[in-house]
Amino acid sequence: EFNAVRVPASEVQLEDFELRPDEAVAVNFALMLHHIPDESVNIHNHRDRLLRLAKHISPKVVTLVEQEFNT
Repeated sequence: EFNAVRVPASEVQLEDFELRPDEAVAVNFALMLHHIPDESVNIHNHRDRLLRLAKHISPKVVTLVEQEFNT
């Protein structure tokens, strides 16, 4: 079953996920991380928070697709 999280990436919270015990979770970062400022802009940045959240939910697979990634 596929459940998309339909909120802006900078506003995603753990409560937005409908996680079930022993469920296989996939995280797809497709062409979106470069739109979220990193620590060079603000030490309290949404990119790191989003990546920590993804790690916290222990996905079985993570995809990362970006046009250019140099930070």
